[in-house]
Amino acid sequence: MTFSLDQDLHIHSTLSTCCDDNNMTTETIANFAVVHGYREVCIADHVWSTAVAGAIDWYRSQDIAHISLNKPLPAIPGLSFYFGCETEYLGGNSLSITRNEFDLFDFVIIPVNHMHMTDFVRPGGIENAEDMATLVLTRLRELLQLSLPWEKIGIAHLSADTMYDEGSIADVLDAMDSKILIEIFSKLARLGAGVELNAGAFKEWESRRESFVRVYDIAAKAGCRFYLASDAHFQENLGGIQKHLLDVVKTLGLSEDQKYHIIT
Repeated sequence: MTFSLDQDLHIHSTLSTCCDDNNMTTETIANFAVVHGYREVCIADHVWSTAVAGAIDWYRSQDIAHISLNKPLPAIPGLSFYFGCETEYLGGNSLSITRNEFDLFDFVIIPVNHMHMTDFVRPGGIENAEDMATLVLTRLRELLQLSLPWEKIGIAHLSADTMYDEGSIADVLDAMDSKILIEIFSKLARLGAGVELNAGAFKEWESRRESFVRVYDIAAKAGCRFYLASDAHFQENLGGIQKHLLDVVKTLGLSEDQKYHIIT
């Protein structure tokens, strides 16, 4: 059965500092989901726990109590509406929520490539696409050493342009070592984590399709399951999955049994 576009597990609301759209409420998101036949959606605002030191000013107001103001979530028959979050990962043991706080969420998205945050997520000394590829793979390997509830974790936007805004994302993807990718994706598959197909993370899809296909095809062959994400911060972006991911899913040849679902 073909991989259906009936979920969006990465949506931001007005509670994310980077969302300037007052219409991005849980009610708006639920209404969009019903109209477009979605079966599951997840609100995933940015978060930094008060129990974790090191938050920059941008994160300080986005604690768990703040993003929990979206609860209770809309209850609509036929639609599973989940409470999640998008964390931050700085390498090593540096996650923006504690291990115990994972229990507060249905789904936790972990990015390893918010490299636009220089001198915070991104260290100095990154000179080119090859260096960035090495750093991202190192972060993934480090992350996989942590004892976390992996079955409720998604790895965010692996081909997002936030990873390398001074050059081509495709060049970074090309520089990622296939053997290391197989190692990483095989472990993610064993742990039961999801791999995100993000509507905003395929901006060079038409011009450099092979670069994207190689990475996600390795994930598919390693047994990973994939979930769909608009990563919408504005109401107009809620349709990004239908607009940008249909051809991606078809090209990768994904079937419905390769879809990741949140289990609560």
